[in-house]
Parts: sequence; C-alpha cells; structure tokens
Amino acid sequence: MCQMKHVSLIIMTLLGLICTNQDGKTQSVSEKENRIVREHCESFPDGTQLSMAFIHKNEISYIGFIKRNNNLLEVNNRDSVFGIGSISKVFTATLLSHLLLDRKINLNDPIENHLAFKLPSSDFDPTQITFKTLANHTSGLQGMHSDYRSFMENTKNGILFDSTALKNHLQNKLILVSKAGEKRLYSNLGYASLGCLIEYIQKSSHEDLLQEQICSVYGMNNTTTDYNKIKKFLVNGRDSIGQLLSFEDVGIYKFSGGILSSVSDLSKFVQANFSADEILNFQRQETYRWGNSGMALGWQISNFGSDNCKWYFHDGGLDGYRSACFMDVSSKSAVIILSNVSAYHPESDKIVDLATEFMKLGYLESEIDNPCINSFLEVALKNGWGAGRRDDLLQSDVDPNSIVGVWQYNNGNRWITRTFFADQKMQTDFYKDSEIDVWGYYELSGKEINISDIGGEACTSDGKYEYQIKGDTLRFKLITDECDGRKNGMCKDWIRTKKQNKK
Repeated sequence: MCQMKHVSLIIMTLLGLICTNQDGKTQSVSEKENRIVREHCESFPDGTQLSMAFIHKNEISYIGFIKRNNNLLEVNNRDSVFGIGSISKVFTATLLSHLLLDRKINLNDPIENHLAFKLPSSDFDPTQITFKTLANHTSGLQGMHSDYRSFMENTKNGILFDSTALKNHLQNKLILVSKAGEKRLYSNLGYASLGCLIEYIQKSSHEDLLQEQICSVYGMNNTTTDYNKIKKFLVNGRDSIGQLLSFEDVGIYKFSGGILSSVSDLSKFVQANFSADEILNFQRQETYRWGNSGMALGWQISNFGSDNCKWYFHDGGLDGYRSACFMDVSSKSAVIILSNVSAYHPESDKIVDLATEFMKLGYLESEIDNPCINSFLEVALKNGWGAGRRDDLLQSDVDPNSIVGVWQYNNGNRWITRTFFADQKMQTDFYKDSEIDVWGYYELSGKEINISDIGGEACTSDGKYEYQIKGDTLRFKLITDECDGRKNGMCKDWIRTKKQNKK
C-alpha cells in the first residue's frame, strides 16, 4: 500500500495551475496533474469557468481557471457566483431540519396535515406523503410537474410557476407514480412542494429563511436566490454550445435548484458540517438506503463497507451551470466544483467525474490512521479505474508502436497483466480475478516511461524505465526505482494480448 501523505499537500499537486490558499499564498504544481483537468475539460467551449475548493480539516485550497483559445488560464474566482443547481436541495433540507428540531413538525407527519386543502385521490394514497418522503425522494411524485414543457416556455416570457400554480397542480393535476416511502424517484417537484410547505409553516419567504438560518449563521455573504443582490459577481451561464445565457428566474423550483453561491461560501457551509453543529449533524441522518447508497435530508450518501465510512454529496445542473460537492466528515475533507458549463452540454457529467476523481485521490492519500481507508480501498481495488478490464483494448488492429493496450507475462504459476490506457492511466492484475491489484498513472517522454502508483499494493515512490516495443513484445530497462517489487516485476518480456479473430 502506498505511503499515506497529508491530503492538503496532495491536493496542491493535483493541478498544473496556480493554487491560492486561504492565506493568499500561491504554489505552482506540475503539468502531469494539470492533465487531470485538461482531460475532463477539453470538450468544453471557450469561456468555460471552473471554480474549485479543496478542504482538509481547517485548510482550504482554491483553484480557478477560464478556458481561452483552448488553453486553461488561472483566474481567482473563489468569490465569483454561479448557479449551484440541485445542491440547493441541501439548503432546503437544512431549513427543514430547523423546523424539525424546533418541534414545529415531525419528520413522519403527512404533509396533508399542514395543507389548507386535501390532496386528490390517486392510484396511490397521497395521505402517505410525508416530510421525510419529500426530503428523500420517495414521495411518489413525478420529477417535474406535468406541464413542465410549457413552464419552460412561460419562464422565458416572464410567466413563472409560482406557489399558486403549484397549489393548483397539487389539487387538480397530482400524479403519483409509486407508493410513498417505497421507491426512490428523484423529484424536483417534491422539493418545490417541500420548500413551499416550509414557507407556509414558518410564515416567511424562502429567501428570508435562507439568509436568517443559513447565510448569516455561516458567513455566506454571496449566497442567495435574489439575482439583484449578486449580479455584479455572477459568472454568466452558457448553453450547450457555449453561447452566453441571460439569467432566468426558476420560480417555485428555486427550492430545488435556484440558489446562487460561490465556492468560498460553500466551503464555509461544508466546514460547519465538520463541527458539532446540531442542525447540520441532524440533517445528515440517513433516512433511506438501497445497496451501498442512501439518502439523508438533502444529502446523498455513498457507503464504503461500514456505516461510519461514507461520502455525503450532491451535484447540480441547470441550462448554464454544472456543479458538484463531495464531503467526508470522518476525515474532514471535501471537494467543491462550480462551473458555467450547461447541464445540456453532452459531456457536462465530467464536472461530477472531476470532483469524484479528486475526492478519490485525496481520500487515498489521507492520513494513515483514517479508519475508513481499508474499507475504501477494498471497494476501489475491485473497480480499478472504474472501467473494469477495458476489453476494448484487446484488439487485433492495435498500433504496433503504441504502449496502449493489454500486456502479459507468465510468472510460472500465474499470469501478470499490465494495462496501459490512452488517458495515461494504468492498472496491474496479478491474478485472473475480479480485482485490480495496483492502479496509477504513467507518463511517456521519448523512450522513457515514468510510473506513479496511487492505489492497491502500490509503491511509495515513482519508477523510471526505458521501454522498447518490438512486434508484440514490450521490454523495460531500469533507470531508477526504489520499489523492489515493481523493479523485479517490470524487467520481463511482456507480450501484447489481442482478441482472437473469429472465423
């Protein structure tokens, strides 16, 4: 296993940009790690901005860049404001947690008890819809209201789906697709309904509650649903082909995805989750579980082999913005990314993939006494780089001069398989089983290769070798490597493995 290092140092080496910490110091980092961002952002249009925060305990590193002429340029945008999309649901659930701890409602109260009207009968009983089922997406409500397409057109014309329209929908057009509490169906309509209920019970607007119970408490000065408050700090969203968009009010869906914020503000909220904050600790209680995944109040949960080893996360998407927030309360680590990439861009999910990649790398490099490391590694090893064995690399028409592909040698009683991917990732399998035993990066320079292990039975330092390809044989010659296991295993004749053509 690799030597665990302090995560703040690793995070500072994750990007080939200028990183600014909260003390205002800067540090240049290597081109090798800059590749991680480039490979995720190469398809995004010019004008794309990413604003990132990396947190470990009380240390925060901020990184920002803008894409100009296909180049990534450093920019200080920690306080720039973006639409955070569905991360807004976390804050709606925070307001719900205030209601619950103030004992104004109970989590399992049917919402009909707090409505001024009756919900219509349906194929499923609407009286079973509770605050809990709204908060964990098991209410049975559709994802959006049935007239959503006309809502999108109306929004452009300044006609909003407001609380009156929502009341009309719930009274006259309610459709339930499953029994409340039984099945998870992600529902923006559910959170719009939850937010309206909170306003009705508290007799206060969502914006006032957001400022009073969250922003003022945690010092989040640029977080709001009011465009006019932050318009001079707002990074304009872009559509799927990169054209600038004007700001649009999302009406009642502000509870689901209408909050505007910055990574510096979101970092304060995440750090508060690492404290003894009663509201936020209560909010993280798990209310629904399926497999290794679960739902808290607003937060989604990924479990790694133990109830105490988990990530809380949420991502968001709008036509104009894509965002992601991951946090591990046990190690007090987090990754936050805000961008003006449209959710309708065909590769917008790479924003979430990028956050996940950084979270995985930082997690693997966290302190050696982290009790969740072994549980996480057990999951990570089985998945390798998350792409299985990459059988698509077993081709008969490979470039004969490329190292990309699957290579093997027989070590007497077992086959060793080393796979080099085109994205400069690699993995090694010591046995023909479901697990990937070592995974990391490689970097080529002329006829030299530098190998960096990061997971599994990994070496603590890099190794450098000369390499030569003749036909289907790959040979390595040692330049420098302090890892005896890798050194003894590399200098063999590796044979390129191909699929057999079927006759």
